[in-house]
This record gives sequence, C-alpha cells and structure tokens, in this order.
Amino acid sequence: MIGGLARILIDKINWLVAHGYDVTLCNIERVDVLPAYALDERVKVIRGDISTTAGNALTRLRGVLGAINRVREIIKEVQPDIIVNAHCPLVTWVLPFVSTKIPKIVEIHQSRQGLEMLNRWAMNGFSRWLHKWSIRWIYGLYDKFVVLTSGDQKAWNLRNCMVIPNFSNYSEQGCLASIPREREEKAQYQIIMLARLVPQKRIDLMVQIWAKLAKDFPQWQVKVLGEGWERPRLEVQILRTGLHDTFLLPGQVKNVTAELQKSDILCLTSEYEGFGIVLIEAMLKGVPVIAFDYVGVDDIIENGVDGYVVPFGDIDTYVNKLKLMMSSFEERDRLVRNALSSVRKFDKEDIMKRWVQLFNETKR
Repeated sequence: MIGGLARILIDKINWLVAHGYDVTLCNIERVDVLPAYALDERVKVIRGDISTTAGNALTRLRGVLGAINRVREIIKEVQPDIIVNAHCPLVTWVLPFVSTKIPKIVEIHQSRQGLEMLNRWAMNGFSRWLHKWSIRWIYGLYDKFVVLTSGDQKAWNLRNCMVIPNFSNYSEQGCLASIPREREEKAQYQIIMLARLVPQKRIDLMVQIWAKLAKDFPQWQVKVLGEGWERPRLEVQILRTGLHDTFLLPGQVKNVTAELQKSDILCLTSEYEGFGIVLIEAMLKGVPVIAFDYVGVDDIIENGVDGYVVPFGDIDTYVNKLKLMMSSFEERDRLVRNALSSVRKFDKEDIMKRWVQLFNETKR
C-alpha cells in the first residue's frame, strides 16, 4: 500500500486506535503486502484474499461468489460494529449484499469527474453508460457514502452522500509558525509540483506554460517530484522546448517537506483530482498555490484570495497569474497569509471528530 489513499487511511486508523477504538484492517489481497506507512501496533491486520479471477465469464462468476463467501467469513470473524470500505473495487460491489444488519460506509478518494474520464479510456460507449449508472446505484445502497468535496457531492446527488475532506499531518508540525515571513533575496527560486508523471496530472501543460516564462525569469526553475510512465514523452517535450536546464524531473524524493520548505510557488495542472491534498500541504508550509480548475478545487482555494484557480487548459491566463506571483514577493506573501488562515478548516482533529460523529450516528 503506497500513495495518498494509503497514507490518509493509515493516518485515520492510527488516530482512531490512539483514541480508544478497536480497529481491524483487512488487506483485501494478502496480509504480507504491508502498508508503506507506519501502522500502530495495536491495529489488527488480517488477510483478505479477495480479488477478481481472470478467465471466462463462468470463472469470473466463481471468483465473485468466492469473494462473497470470504467477506462473510471475515465479518463473522471480526464481528464489527461498523464496516468502512475504502473504495476497494470488488468489495464495493459485494458488501451491500452480504449483511444488512451491520452499518456500512463507503468512502471514495476519486471524484466522479475523474472516474468518468478514466472510463473514457477503458470502456466503450455502452459500457461507460452502464458503469456510470450502476456505480451510482451501488453507492446508494450503503448507509453512508463519503466524498471529499462539496463539488463531488453535487455531482453524485445521492441522498446518503456526505462530505468529509482529507486532512494533512503537517498541521501537527508547527507549520502555521511560518507566518510572518520576511523577504529574502535568493540566487535560485523554485516552482514545485508534487505529481506522478501520468496523463491526469497534465505536466505537459506545465511545460508549455514554462516555455512562455523561462526566458524572462532566469533565476527560477520548475521541479516536478514524482515518477510515472509519461517520463519519456515529457523528457522529449522538455528537450524540444529547450527547457532541460530549468524544468527538472528528479523523480521521487524521500523528504518532500524539505523540498516544500525551499520552494516559492506550488503549481497544480491536473485535469481532475479526488481532492488535492498537495495544495493544503503547500499552503500549510507557507507556499502560495495556483491550479487549473477541477471539481472540488474551490473547497480548498478561494480564487484570488489564498491562491489562484484558472479555467482548465487556459494556458495564457495561467501564465499571467503565475507571472504575477513570480514577479511580486508582496503578492506571494499576501496569498500565503490568507492561506494560513483559511487552511485551518482542514485541521486533523476537527476532521476526525466528524468521522467519530458519523460512526456514532450510523451505529445501530
């Protein structure tokens, strides 16, 4: 387990255990695939062995029936008061039909916009239509369906849908102490992007944006922290535009916090996001942010107040707003000061209290 979903899931589990809750984590595949993040030793981890079976329709049907039986076994073994499904694909379709007595919550860390865009690549027209309506139906069968943003709640339009956003652990590290900031002259300024090198993140658009700015800002560079299968294509694009000295792809780094601390602006160019935790993390570290518009971004950024939101694909407007931020320390400082106030709504303790309230309201 690695990535944003795994990290936030482990953080929530650790918080619950620390506050006296008995939590069992079921790895739906194998128990020997351990979390990439530190898990409280009081958490019980059990092996799921729940996965789809490759083959013809009959073989797949047998796999689904086997998954149903295995889910029943796990529920009988654990005897939970509440079941939370962190959007495990096969379990999502099975769980509502396994037991009607135990409250079930499904949380999704992808937006409806993102799911539909992914399905454009993976499915034909009829399959997309069928999935669009069937997934909405299955989510509606849960006691509660938790999404990350108000924009996504509107998109799903389900009676059982509610919003509980993600939080950032950076709030526990004294990040708000970074205000006030003093002006400093530096030999090198850095724009940072925390993003996998995959189509969703649209790093190619950032290359186009930087191509319009690099010549006028020789003291600045762009650094993209992340890895992915689009690296070869992006490297060719960077070389062709002559940006190889100032548009850097160092891959994954261990100390993201240190990179944020020495950065001056964070850019997000994604076409869609489930939430956008990188924006919060940057704002908490005193780094001003700018992003293309996606469903849910306005839950985090108030355009022109604590960051900038640009219509998706509008490269010229993005260039102009980024140029304004790069040209003016006072503008960056204004955005930072406002962000350090507005980002308090994502405090970990407050968010986890909302989860506890949900559990109390849902438990039968």
